[in-house]
Order: sequence, then C-alpha cells, then structure tokens
Amino acid sequence: MTAAAADRMSSLDAFFFYTEEDGVNHMHVGGFALVEGAAPTAIEVAQALLPKLDRIPRYRQIAQPVPLHLGRPVWVDASQFDVTRHVRSTVLPESSRAALRTELETFISQPLERTRPLWELLLIDAVDADHWCIAWKIHHSMVDGVSGTELLTILFDSAPSPSSPPTVLRAQEPRKLASKQAIVLSSVTDLVLGASRTVHSIRPATARKLSRVGQAYLGLVKQTIFPDLHSPLVGNIGPERSYDYCVVPFADIKEIRAGLGGTVNDVVLTAVLKGFSAVLTAHGTNVSGKSLQAMVPVALRPRDAQGRPLGDGTMETKASALIAKLPLDIDDPARRLRTVAERLSALKDTTQSEAITAINEMTALLPGTVTSVALRAFSKVPQRSLHTTVTNVPGPTMTLYVLGRRITTIGNYAPPFPIGARTSVTVYSYEGQLVFGITGDKASIPDVDVIATGIRRGIDELLAVSRGQ
Repeated sequence: MTAAAADRMSSLDAFFFYTEEDGVNHMHVGGFALVEGAAPTAIEVAQALLPKLDRIPRYRQIAQPVPLHLGRPVWVDASQFDVTRHVRSTVLPESSRAALRTELETFISQPLERTRPLWELLLIDAVDADHWCIAWKIHHSMVDGVSGTELLTILFDSAPSPSSPPTVLRAQEPRKLASKQAIVLSSVTDLVLGASRTVHSIRPATARKLSRVGQAYLGLVKQTIFPDLHSPLVGNIGPERSYDYCVVPFADIKEIRAGLGGTVNDVVLTAVLKGFSAVLTAHGTNVSGKSLQAMVPVALRPRDAQGRPLGDGTMETKASALIAKLPLDIDDPARRLRTVAERLSALKDTTQSEAITAINEMTALLPGTVTSVALRAFSKVPQRSLHTTVTNVPGPTMTLYVLGRRITTIGNYAPPFPIGARTSVTVYSYEGQLVFGITGDKASIPDVDVIATGIRRGIDELLAVSRGQ
C-alpha cells in the first residue's frame, strides 16, 4: 500500500470506533431476519457468502489504529481471512419468541473482535415450526442504515435461486499489509491536505449562511445543555443489552396518514412517544410536562423520486441528525400527531443538521490522539439531555432469500447513542411491514418490551381515531 492508497475512516466513523474503547458502548449495528424453511448449516452459508465478499472488500479488512494516533484509523486487508470465523450457528432451547429475544440480546451484547474484520452472522434454528433466524452485526464505522440496506441486497439473494454458486472453502493466501511507515506518512499527508479541504468546504458562501448555521448551533447547545436529572432514560450503562421488536403493517401507517395527515416519520415518532410514555410510567416517572428528546438521524445521501435515500456503493456512515423535543403528556392521539408534525416541520426549517455536520467536519482536522483522548474524557461526563435515537430506514423493495429460503421479516437494532442515552429505536420497512426494534441497557431498562407494546398501542389509537371510532 502506498501513502496515497490508505483507506482512512471518516471522522464520524472514527468517533464510533474510539467510543467503543470504554468497554460498555458496543458500537455495532445490525439486525435479524426470519426465514422460511429448514435452517442451512453455517458452512453452507459461509460457502455461499464468500464469492459475494469480492463486491464488498471492506469485509475482508481490519481497522488498524495509526501509530501514536497521528491520524484516524485506516482499513487494511486482513493478513489471513477465514469466512467461517464470521458465521456460526445455534439452536434455541425452545421454540418461542422469548427464547429468540434472549438469544438476540446475548448476540447484541457481545462486542466484535478487533483482530479480525468487524462483522459476524449467527444462524438461530428452531424459532418456530416454520422459521429460523439469521442475525448479523457490523461495526458502525463500516456502515450506516442506508448502506446497510444496500449491503443486504448483496449478502442475500433477490431470487430463490442463488445469484452465485457456493464456493469450496480453502485457506486464503496471506495478504501483504501496509507498513507502519507508509501508514504514518499517509496520516501526516492526509492531516495537512484534509485541513485545507475541510476549511474550504465549511467556508460559507455568504454571511447569511454563516449566521444561520451559528444560530442553529446555539439553539442546539441551548436544547441539550440543561440536564434531565431524574429520567431513567439517561445515565451510565453496562455492557449488556435488552432487545425487543414489534411489527406494524405498513397499510396501517397509510390509513393513519390518509385520515389524520402527517408523514410516515410523523406517525412513527408519534407511536414511539406512546411507547416511551408507557415505560417511563412503568418506572414510576410522572410524564406530565415532560418531553422526549430524540435524535433523528438524517441520511446525507442522494434521494430517489419518492425521497428515499439511495446507497452509493460506499460502506461507511453518511449522516447528520436533528434533535427533536417531543411532548410525552398529550393523551389525544390526533393532537399528539399534529404536535409532532409541527415540531418536526419547524426543525427542518432550521440548519441544525448543517451545524452538526460542520462539527463533524471540524473534528476531521484533529489528530487521532486528540480525538481519542477527548472522546475518552467526554465519555466520563454523563450527559443527561438526549434520551434516545429513532432511526427510520427504508428496507429493500424486493423479496430477499437465503439459499432459496424466503425472508419474511427483517428488523434492525442500533446501540444507544454513547455517553448517556440508554435506549435506541430503529424502524425498518420490508414486505409491507414496519418493524420497530428497541434496544436498551439491560441493567437500567430491561423492560424494552413495554416500549414495544406501547408503540403498537400508539398505532392502534391513531387507527381508531382515523376511522372515527
């Protein structure tokens, strides 16, 4: 590898990589799929997967920190890659949703091993009489929600017949690694050139734009600087995760929109509010006068005619965020939806996401040493303002298969946002369904099933009002 060829993490991906070093914030994302038929063996899946990895070379690479942290980590080829080390299988002790939930929680709670490529698959047999499950986890520094969907269309098949024949597994030839000297030289060069590029890219075209971004940043600081000292949703977390999910027909969302208005995201967040109101009440918190402060990631990617963010072949994180303050104490479902829609609409008219993006770009100027030390120090200061993250990602528009077996349901999971938040919610669309996946810190929020049940109840309430019941 030459200095010019170094494949370096973005500043946002490096943030996810460094954050994990505290031992409790496992920064992998992933999901699960329920699949019809009999489960294949781990070897069969590995054989089918191997030829597809040529299309995603990142999945043969490891993240290598730069000596002396002179720059952000670089991606280098693993010296020896064995796909069978990334695919394993298990059988549930009993065929039940509770047993599946326990297995997924265990899988999510285990960090990825940094000495090999940062991804793993788990085959779970005996989910019920007709289904098995495939779960996956991928480090957040490798993928975001949109590129994750793009990845699924590579790993899985769009037709019952596999897109490529299985490969006979053989020992892989060792690959030549980049020298430390080349990586250091590349890091110094990138630091100098990157500083120049970043300063130029964030230089506003007009004083008006600078003023708007500055106002948005000050508003963001004002919104997040005052702590919520008594909420069980914020505070320190442990290494173990709780997880549950609920499935909502997309037809229900369409019916609610037709009767009450709002966007898909408005309906989603309104239902999520009902779920969090339920879990806070279960924990003895009075929600009167309280709000949920939720980070809503925004994909920084091209969009299609329907406004869906498009994958661009790059397996990295390309996102900014909006931070919405949404009331928890509105009992009337229709008024709750209107309030959410109004607040999100007002938020989109600000440049809050531009301010967050500018912060990320400025971070790119810092040497890896400064970034790593700052993140470690920041992780010791518990923020108590951001309650959760709600990520709504469009899934594949076609039916997917695993070795000829049809995938019926896909759900996602994401880690709680590091440094204070104890939960996260993902929303994923596939085959006419929206699957809400709720992840929590098991020590403090073990009852994420209460959130899942509350979300489903929130949808039912909106449906009843839209039907005039």
